[in-house]
Amino acid sequence: MKNRILPICFFASLFFAFTACQKESVSTNIPSQPQTPEDYLNGLGLSVFFQYDYQNEATGEYFGWFVDNTGAVKTYQLQSAAEASALGETGTWTPEQLRRLYNWAKDTRYRLAAGDLVPMVRRIRAASEGRISDRVDNNDRTGRGTFRAFLLEKRQVQQQENGGAQGGCNSSHSNGNQYPATVEEVKLVTLKINGSYDQENLSEDARAITRWLEGIADSAGL
Repeated sequence: MKNRILPICFFASLFFAFTACQKESVSTNIPSQPQTPEDYLNGLGLSVFFQYDYQNEATGEYFGWFVDNTGAVKTYQLQSAAEASALGETGTWTPEQLRRLYNWAKDTRYRLAAGDLVPMVRRIRAASEGRISDRVDNNDRTGRGTFRAFLLEKRQVQQQENGGAQGGCNSSHSNGNQYPATVEEVKLVTLKINGSYDQENLSEDARAITRWLEGIADSAGL
């Protein structure tokens, strides 16, 4: 009888020790802190979220403003068409091109709270899927102003050890091993264009962002 009791006691002690360890590990688990608006904006990997850009080759005017990832509304003034043409108006930019826009900034004219910026930033992806209206030409106007937003996109490519991506001109001649790599692109999301021609992003998210940006321009005297 004594020999049968000993194994039972042994396994019972193991069970209670295991459950005690489980309770201890759960009780010491610290809940994660809620994400702040600033953390959310910084985590998106962009220095600029929104831009208004005006170009007029006839008068030589090239200026604009943008909203950066801290909520600062900054202005810029370009000196030549060459500077303006350094950045495309549609499609995608590299992160380096977006930093070039950021470095053009001269003055901070207005400041938004991060909490006010987040709801509009969250609408950029939906706006990027909106349909763009047909172009309407205005022959009596020169120059055009463009509201746009920026969206960071990442895609996987096969990279060669010698630095060439799969599918490049020299890929068939490369003997290097391939490995997966992430390429970052900044997508330009057109919201509204006015001037020598008019176009508009027809999604409700894009229209909401545009109205908000127009309100910022009025408040900041831009």
